[in-house]
Amino acid sequence: MAMRAGQLRHRVEVQVLSGSTQADSRGHSQKAFATQATVRADVQFLTGTEGLLIKQIMAEATHRVHIRYSPFISVKARLKFNGRFLNIESVERVDEKLREMWLICAEEL
Repeated sequence: MAMRAGQLRHRVEVQVLSGSTQADSRGHSQKAFATQATVRADVQFLTGTEGLLIKQIMAEATHRVHIRYSPFISVKARLKFNGRFLNIESVERVDEKLREMWLICAEEL
């Protein structure tokens, strides 16, 4: 399946750990993330049969994100989408031509 520009109708921020920590309102330390890039993506909520199949492998998966290939995206990064945070659980290259990738993500609660 070839990727078309019109399919990438969402904007997501790719965030990576910045190496520092921040304190939340209760004084607990939290990991600090910094935005590395903003990319176009097709964000899909996992539903139906396909969602059930993916959830058999990764129980907490909630979204599948289709993006253009980027070498710095890994399971150590997360995505910010419409004010929500999606932790990347799996990175799958669509083909070996390094043109596009699928990210299986779990939403932070």
